[in-house]
Amino acid sequence: MEATVYEKATKAIETFLDRKGYDIIERGWAHGSDRADFIAREDGDLVFVTAKISEGSGGFPEEGPADREGLERLAAAYLEHFCEGDVTVRFDIVSMMVFGEGRGFLRLHRNALSAL
Repeated sequence: MEATVYEKATKAIETFLDRKGYDIIERGWAHGSDRADFIAREDGDLVFVTAKISEGSGGFPEEGPADREGLERLAAAYLEHFCEGDVTVRFDIVSMMVFGEGRGFLRLHRNALSAL
């Protein structure tokens, strides 16, 4: 079965993050209705990454975090279950515009919640 555009784009985003030095530790981690596409370690931070994907050359998907409270609940649940001691948490967004077979354009927004 051939992968969907979304599956291919998600894999491309994972490859991009890996090349940028992110150590992916979880994929599609969810707690209740809250979900992170990736959880990674990068430069000592625990990073919750949201992937936003659009098809066609009409532009990037809406890039603002959809639900700050949901992301913070998710992080709190993850920290409670899997982390000990002090941990620096960051929320990143990777936006991808897919505009052809095997072609796309990526943008990385580090610390995306800092502006809110």
